[in-house]
Amino acid sequence: MNEKKKEATSEPTPLGTVALVVPLVHTGIVQSVLNTAKFLAIKGYAVDLFTFFDPRFPLPRFDDQKIAVHIIRCPITATLISTQCLFYRYTRYIQIFLLTLEFAVYEWFRPHTYVFMIGFEPEGSIMAGILSRLWGVPYVYHSLEIYEFNPTASRFQRFLKYLENWFTQRAIFCLIQDENRAAIFAQENHVQRNNVLIAYHSPLGQQVFPEKSSYLRDRFQISRDKIIVLVVGSLMIDHCVDQIIRSVDSWPEQFVLVLHGWFGTPEDQAVISPEIERRKHRVFLSTEVLEEEHKYVIFQSADIGLIFYNPTDKNLKFAAGSSGKLFDFMRTGIPVIANNLPGMQRLVEDSGCGKIVETAERIGQTLPHILTHYAYYREHLLQSYPQYEFGTCYAIVLDQITAKIGDFSGHNRRLCYEKVSLHKIMEIFRTFLRKSKIAVARMRMTIGVAPLSYLWAHDRGFPIHRYYVEMFLKTWAADIRGHCLEFQEDSYTSRFGGKAVQKLDILHQDAQNPRATLVADLTQPNTLPSATFDCIICTHVLHVIFEVEKALTEMYRILKPEGVLLVAVPQVSMCDPDWHELWRFTPEGLQRLLENVFGEGNVLVCGYGNSLLAAGEIRGLSAYEFSQKEITVNDPRFAVEVCGRATKHI
Repeated sequence: MNEKKKEATSEPTPLGTVALVVPLVHTGIVQSVLNTAKFLAIKGYAVDLFTFFDPRFPLPRFDDQKIAVHIIRCPITATLISTQCLFYRYTRYIQIFLLTLEFAVYEWFRPHTYVFMIGFEPEGSIMAGILSRLWGVPYVYHSLEIYEFNPTASRFQRFLKYLENWFTQRAIFCLIQDENRAAIFAQENHVQRNNVLIAYHSPLGQQVFPEKSSYLRDRFQISRDKIIVLVVGSLMIDHCVDQIIRSVDSWPEQFVLVLHGWFGTPEDQAVISPEIERRKHRVFLSTEVLEEEHKYVIFQSADIGLIFYNPTDKNLKFAAGSSGKLFDFMRTGIPVIANNLPGMQRLVEDSGCGKIVETAERIGQTLPHILTHYAYYREHLLQSYPQYEFGTCYAIVLDQITAKIGDFSGHNRRLCYEKVSLHKIMEIFRTFLRKSKIAVARMRMTIGVAPLSYLWAHDRGFPIHRYYVEMFLKTWAADIRGHCLEFQEDSYTSRFGGKAVQKLDILHQDAQNPRATLVADLTQPNTLPSATFDCIICTHVLHVIFEVEKALTEMYRILKPEGVLLVAVPQVSMCDPDWHELWRFTPEGLQRLLENVFGEGNVLVCGYGNSLLAAGEIRGLSAYEFSQKEITVNDPRFAVEVCGRATKHI
């Protein structure tokens, strides 16, 4: 069950409770999440923050008792994933759904009735979107990054992007960090621009912190005559950290570089660490994660800040407004040097907060200029900060959200969410598991050269060809009456004929078959009496008989006048040499064979299946791994099973 780090106050909150769904492990250092929770509490809401836990990162901590942090624990889903009951490459596709449904059941009896939910990042929006239908609560999607569609990305990444689009379009609002990113986000996710609101990735609180700190100087024993240039946050090649370190070689001697943050990937660390080691007298690395209340000592310890992004994709190219460190530098009055990205000119140079350069190589030339005009930049930084402060932006956002939610009590039926019953949840869960099985099987159908079954899917479920045989016999069940004959065993006669069957004989050429009541080879002279049977059911027999027309002629002979032959043969199927299979039949081929014996006008032939089901039959999928809509479409060009009805007219 979910564990709680801190219980929310039991006193009712006039404005209700908001749920924040944050499926991240580093939530405790994500400024937008922390600020959202704090701001909502300031405005009078109780907040339930649901997140994952990872010992590498601190859990969110709040002084306000209206904010409760809940660790998401879903042991059933975790067990399914850890035991790899399905192949891991496929469990990723359904993990978010299983996790959300299990989480919803655990939290079903939570006493709060949420006013709305906010899902952070694509996984959060998916979870919030599912929960909104289960709990009857509207949701908002807060995107921290821009995830663009990439046709060359992995299948899973494209699947996740499709889900993000789908759930984004159903959120009442979406949040992103600035106007440029909002336009790109709307385009990538196919939503209207006016449905995307702006919430800068900035600190909460109007107070500025111009005081200086000696934290970095004391930690690295940097002398007072040195000017500290700070790079903070993710230490990644995408953030040009390797280029910045190499540029130190051309800096004036009085400047040193401090890197404070964490390596994005092992690959980033492998590239960046040697560059640091070669310049260890001028480049210092700090990877200590500080608590939220102590983070500004890092900024206050610096003299100049650097903000660089390598514009390899839209998320990095339009990173200006999403750069939380820019606003932290503003709040502490630290001038910045940034590279030239869309929107950065307005935020940095036009507001008098620092300088823009084209490449990291120009940093060394720009540092003396910053020192010369230090007082000017510092003054404008502290003056600019309040207009970008998180609360200032989010107050506008919250007003629009609450106004939209007001429509729920009005006449806007498009926004009405009805809470789903617990019984309905279980029904949804069962449906989801069934469809997940179909999806996994469908993906497996496209991978590898070996089929999923060498037994026509008998070992995996109900074979596709048998589904079509039964569909055919069900259609002509009225013909199964009187004295009937079936081959080898009573597979279908009793099931589909029922009480209309007066007598049943089982024909087999091998006397060792205990079920056989008649022993004969229809291609050889035999003692079977003529005009005996009202109906003969012949399924999957003709394809193992060499002299097919002889066998059909004998069946015609032993049928009574107006008797009916119901025959089913394979067109697309695995050929097993142990069964000595000789033929496959097309609809036209079976039609001509039957007409040669029964005469034109007395035969009706139908091909069952389509190209998708034909592929499934060959690959060993079962009938129940396809939807009803798919399996009931018949295209004779790709028939799996060919069935015929022939009547003996005298």
